[in-house]
Amino acid sequence: MIIKKTLQMAPPTCQILAILLILFFTSPSSVSCVQIQVNLSNDFTKDNLNSSCHSITGRDLGKRTMSPGTSFTWTTSEAWCCSLETDFDSERYGLFYMFNPKTDSTRCGKECRWSVRDDGIYLYIADAYDYVFQYKWGIWYCI
Repeated sequence: MIIKKTLQMAPPTCQILAILLILFFTSPSSVSCVQIQVNLSNDFTKDNLNSSCHSITGRDLGKRTMSPGTSFTWTTSEAWCCSLETDFDSERYGLFYMFNPKTDSTRCGKECRWSVRDDGIYLYIADAYDYVFQYKWGIWYCI
């Protein structure tokens, strides 16, 4: 392969630059240059929310149990998926994108505010000035 031969002959600095350029031009738009705040709120009427969030590069926010009315926020420029479920209801679970640069960079503005509710997951859409239904329970949106 021509690229492999070229990389073997180049000095280490050039090899690193070449690899970065290849990754940049061949990877999907899963990382943005802009830092976005992601806020996840438990708006259940009575149940705790269990969450476990991971970025596409392997960053892990750990497992959290949030009581109703609580939230947590993190800052990112890369795609994140969160596993969400309740303690008692086997119908409310799923794996959801909490930030995807391809879609959320424009519709969230500088902050993606998610509201986890009894009937599904909502995102605050700045243009609508309101939370808009995004995800149904029981479906794995991140694969």
